[in-house]
Amino acid sequence: RENQVLTSLNLGKNEIGNKGAKDIGNVLRENTALTILCLGENGIESDGGRVIADALKVNASLKVLNLCQNSLGPTGARGIADALTVNHTLAELNLRNNKFGQKGAAEIAGALMVNSSLTVLNIGLNYIG
Repeated sequence: RENQVLTSLNLGKNEIGNKGAKDIGNVLRENTALTILCLGENGIESDGGRVIADALKVNASLKVLNLCQNSLGPTGARGIADALTVNHTLAELNLRNNKFGQKGAAEIAGALMVNSSLTVLNIGLNYIG
């Protein structure tokens, strides 16, 4: 049964890793109530990031996503960028300190050319150059 009342969930600093990120990604595909999700400092790498990104392609309720201080890397950034090209509800995204470098930053920048919903983006501390 889907939760229809929970709108904000903070799971920061819980070491959920890729397994937890995959579980949350699967829930996000179906959930229509959650608007704010914090997954900062959880040891999420590119595999977990890709599942979250895939969920963003179909989720139409999430407005704020915090993935700061994980390890998404360039591959995870590419997944998020792909999601940003089709997601029209996400307004705030925190990708601070995810080690995606110039390659990941270029992917995100390309997605911003077509995304019309994102108003706040944090990509600090990603070794962009």
